Amino acid sequence: MLTQKNRKAGWKRLSVLLSFCVLSGVFFSVLCTPRLGQAAPIEIRAHHDSTTTSPWHLGILRFAELVEKKSNGNLKVRVFPPGQLSQENIRTTIELLQAGSIHVALIVPGFYEAFDPRFMVFGMPFLFKERGQTFRVLDDPLGEKLLGMMSEKKIKGLAYWDHGYRQITNSKKAIRTPEDLRGLRIRTPLSPVIGSIFKTLGTTTTATAMGELYMALQQKMVDGQENPFNTIYRRKFYEVQKYITEWNYQFSPLFVGANLAFFQSLPAESQKIVIDAARETASYQRKLSADEDESMKKELVAKGMELTVLNKDQLGVFQKTMEPVYKEFEPQIGKELLQEFVNALK
Repeated sequence: MLTQKNRKAGWKRLSVLLSFCVLSGVFFSVLCTPRLGQAAPIEIRAHHDSTTTSPWHLGILRFAELVEKKSNGNLKVRVFPPGQLSQENIRTTIELLQAGSIHVALIVPGFYEAFDPRFMVFGMPFLFKERGQTFRVLDDPLGEKLLGMMSEKKIKGLAYWDHGYRQITNSKKAIRTPEDLRGLRIRTPLSPVIGSIFKTLGTTTTATAMGELYMALQQKMVDGQENPFNTIYRRKFYEVQKYITEWNYQFSPLFVGANLAFFQSLPAESQKIVIDAARETASYQRKLSADEDESMKKELVAKGMELTVLNKDQLGVFQKTMEPVYKEFEPQIGKELLQEFVNALK
């Protein structure tokens, strides 16, 4: 039987143990519970319309990581699944961004020009010839001026990322001259500039939705389409298209945009963090996109597509044919702005 002395010693040990547990609970509660008056992290809702393996998505993830790190966790970027909020419609994404339903989004110029025709400058054929030169211009005051214009449409332009050069595919024949395109039915996005380019080249254009394009190509409702190598590969157009021509007729940057009202509601320090994170991510995302252009071009050939690479003389013929497009859209872009880009990119 336990003696009185042993019982007292046992009660003492139990009392010490209970005290330790209580104190430990208080300690961990203090560590894990926000202090009185401490604000919860600000959530930034981010969205895009590519895939989870694309440079778009990997760029957004890097941006989110940098924002959280630079803000010591005071800002948190919630990345929604690609296309979930917009049904893969970039115009819808832009509208959601303007309304503040999302806070940060990636925007392709061909869709944004419907909101501001001055951005048709990015659609001018063969204007942006080389990536290095292009981003030197976009990262300088001229590019900054265009980002600033986005505020007129309730968007804060943050940075330029990379979507790649646009190529042409079809199921009929190799494209080497403008005459090779005549009579073909080509799907184009809802971009007046791209539509005009292909009408100038003698094609019939249709604005089939991206989600319906594979079936339209498969069922021969359209003969071809134009997109960067990465989109052609990810959408598996190699299964329904035989010929691809590399002509880099148009370059698509990606605008990183924030809802203006939300951005302005952030403290000045947080605004700087968001801008810095978007611009620091740019070099990483641009390299991913450029590298992917090369790798996916090879993959498309490996999948059985016949690749035609236009030489300088062949490109010159296309450029000459497309010259009227500059005159057509000069009034909407603005003669001065268009000339600034032409001069900067000579």
